[in-house]
Amino acid sequence: MHRHLLIILLLSVFIALLGIGIIVPVMPVFAESLGAGGLTLGTIIAVFSLQKRPGIFLWPPEIGLPG
Repeated sequence: MHRHLLIILLLSVFIALLGIGIIVPVMPVFAESLGAGGLTLGTIIAVFSLQKRPGIFLWPPEIGLPG
């Protein structure tokens, strides 16, 4: 039972990282064709990476709504 869950978890992480590994190298070509510069591209990649971390842009559900 635990081995099956571990395989599913590892497969999910592999697919997510594979998607990032495909998009990030191609992104400068798309950004250049749209007229974006290096700073814009770096900001897009940084925000994409930060939003993967829980609690950075979304309030954690365990705490509840602020105020």
